Amino acid sequence: MHLAAAVACLLAVATGARASGGAPSSSTANSSSKSVSTTATTTSAAAAATTTATASVGCNGLEEACALTLDKMSFVGAHNAASNGIQCVTVDSVNSCGLGSAFQTCAYQTQASDLATLLGIGVRWLDIAFVGFNPADTTQAYSAHNSDSTEFGIAYGPSASSVFATIGSFLASNPNDTVVLSLKSSERDANITQADGANGYDAFFAALRASSAGAYLAGNALAAAAAGSSAWPTMQELVNQGARLVVLGWNTIPSDVGLSSVAWFADSWNNPEFESDLASEATTACAKSLPVVLQEILPFDGVCVSARATDEVLPYYSTIVESCAASTSVLAVLVDYIASGDPVFTLVQDMIRTKAAA
Repeated sequence: MHLAAAVACLLAVATGARASGGAPSSSTANSSSKSVSTTATTTSAAAAATTTATASVGCNGLEEACALTLDKMSFVGAHNAASNGIQCVTVDSVNSCGLGSAFQTCAYQTQASDLATLLGIGVRWLDIAFVGFNPADTTQAYSAHNSDSTEFGIAYGPSASSVFATIGSFLASNPNDTVVLSLKSSERDANITQADGANGYDAFFAALRASSAGAYLAGNALAAAAAGSSAWPTMQELVNQGARLVVLGWNTIPSDVGLSSVAWFADSWNNPEFESDLASEATTACAKSLPVVLQEILPFDGVCVSARATDEVLPYYSTIVESCAASTSVLAVLVDYIASGDPVFTLVQDMIRTKAAA
């Protein structure tokens, strides 16, 4: 979040984010390790679980996707996917958001639905930042969203263990689906590091391996392809191998967990968060020879959280399709406040069908 946008948000009238519809119902439970004035929301693994296995069609819902290799696939993604219910945390009278505590929802939240709901409506690329601990619970890592201005601090979402449990439950109930967990790791993002000691990335990856999601890690199935020494596996091959959780992240990510480098694709997340010329960003990103991850970041429009009106969103999606159709190089489109029926689902399906027919 940028300082100018945050100031604008402070002066604006806060409005509620649009709730998503059409997804399977799920419940969440809040927990914290100590009494604090405000605690981060965590999702109960049991409550988030899908209770009945889904008879999914094809790979990620499309027969045409099964023959595509991972690097040619397209995913619908959620930007800062774990930010629903994100909260500033106060411990010993110190608020984690600093000045941002006055408008925590509009400053740090980018999704109206929890992870289980996002997965249920078809999101398969989860963009999440993690930090080593929450001030209210220093025993484990937490998802988080921070500002690039130190005055506006950081807000916290579900614990890492809760995120892993939700993903593991979904994969267990959807045997033909593959999920990408993209660990944000830029200077502007909250980022877990080895400096977090006992809660550093070694412990983070150990917890991931030990979780229910750990049974589906695709790291070993992707290592040779990422190094250029073998072909990328197809989506069907990932399903057959049970390697259906693709983790992307830091250069230090263990090879058995995920890809140690994301140099094999280009990310449009190189521009200011509130990019004024999305059409230019899309055109530039799609011109690259690598698969591209595009992020649709909503600007502040004077009311704190911008409602995602279809007539405002479609032109941007159309630009993506027009810019990238020839190269069919869009790996993922990440969206704020994504909901059931969002036009991005149809557009990404059209991209997949175009690639499969090529």
